[in-house]
Amino acid sequence: EAGKHIFCEKPIDLSIAHVKKVVETIEATGIHFMVGFNRRFDPHVLQLKNAIKNGKTGSPQIVKITSRDPGPPPLDYIKTSGGLFLDMAIHDFDMARYLVADEVVRVHSTGTIFGNLPLAQYEDIDTAVTTLMFKGGAMAVIDNSRNSCYGYDQRIEVFGAKGMYGTKNIVEDALFYRDGEGYHSARPQHFFMERYADSYRNIIHHFVEGLINEKKPSITAQDGLAALSIALAAKQAVKQKQAVDTIHPAIN
Repeated sequence: EAGKHIFCEKPIDLSIAHVKKVVETIEATGIHFMVGFNRRFDPHVLQLKNAIKNGKTGSPQIVKITSRDPGPPPLDYIKTSGGLFLDMAIHDFDMARYLVADEVVRVHSTGTIFGNLPLAQYEDIDTAVTTLMFKGGAMAVIDNSRNSCYGYDQRIEVFGAKGMYGTKNIVEDALFYRDGEGYHSARPQHFFMERYADSYRNIIHHFVEGLINEKKPSITAQDGLAALSIALAAKQAVKQKQAVDTIHPAIN
């Protein structure tokens, strides 16, 4: 209402009702509002997206996303973060929507606790596998873990009738060696600040350039609402042990 343009962390809020109110306010005021789904601006993801747009894969049929953290966040963070689906996997839910360019209509997710943190008392988990069903028939399978002993594991595959395109992990260095015990190379980069350094710079540049050129950001509050809907459906699916429809589709 003050006319200030906003760059917002994800999720916008943990409540669908609150985010709907944000969407309505933004539309009424006409400000620039962008959600920080920075991974869309990773150079490798941009190459993957362009390959899909140029028909290299054909229409996406199966998307596979692996997203595993090298360790869990502090309990003080977990207490208020909304849990694994809202503070971590929501990036992957947005990525699936971005790559498929379609809306998720149904979500099935299973999850558990393998680590030592007392997550159950906060209704949280540290490991999950989620299947997303899209309106047009495509599917995505996402696996998440907070406990990857070998580093930050970030991989994507997009499969279609014409082939499969994907992104690999970015490793700490290019050195490798072979010996009697096998083939060895560096581990994946440690965590998100290293792995997605370029994407953080690129998304801020995109936001600022949009202000200068009076062009709306490419990631909207509606995108934030859609990702939140998927995350909450995933959380509900774990509790109910069955597939759940998305709570609210993106507003077009």
